[in-house]
Amino acid sequence: WAVRRVTFAITTLKPQFIRLPTDRECAETAQRLLEKFHLPGFAFGVDGTIVKFEEEPRVIPPDTVPQDFWSRKMTYAINVQVVGDDEGRILDVVADWQGANNDARIWNASGVKRVINRQRRFLLAGDSGYPISETCITPYLVRDAAADPTKRLFNKRHSGLRTVCTENLF
Repeated sequence: WAVRRVTFAITTLKPQFIRLPTDRECAETAQRLLEKFHLPGFAFGVDGTIVKFEEEPRVIPPDTVPQDFWSRKMTYAINVQVVGDDEGRILDVVADWQGANNDARIWNASGVKRVINRQRRFLLAGDSGYPISETCITPYLVRDAAADPTKRLFNKRHSGLRTVCTENLF
């Protein structure tokens, strides 16, 4: 019940406090991230996190069953997606997906994906759970990076950037 109240409160306040940055703000973020991680064009990070329930949900939306909330972490949960920046700002949050859904599915259905894909100027760092695109950049596969020092360096920098933009928010 507490998770539901908190989620409702956050999503109710979303329009007042959570917004995507302006082009100027994105450019400033991209410059800071370039200086710190030596990766050009990145202004955002995206990631999902599992918010666990103590027990099976008692109230569920129509057209769902409790098993829809059973996550890969072997617990009932919701999967929350956050887009963030290097200054600890949450730029977008999606908190209405059951735990059985993966990051790629949530990303593909999100409104923020369409907005970021339309602008095409700034990049978004996602982990390997996200589909690569013109704007969403993910790390190289471990086997590819193991054989190529340039790819390994990219992955190290990309991981640091993701940590600053999303992991630290969680």
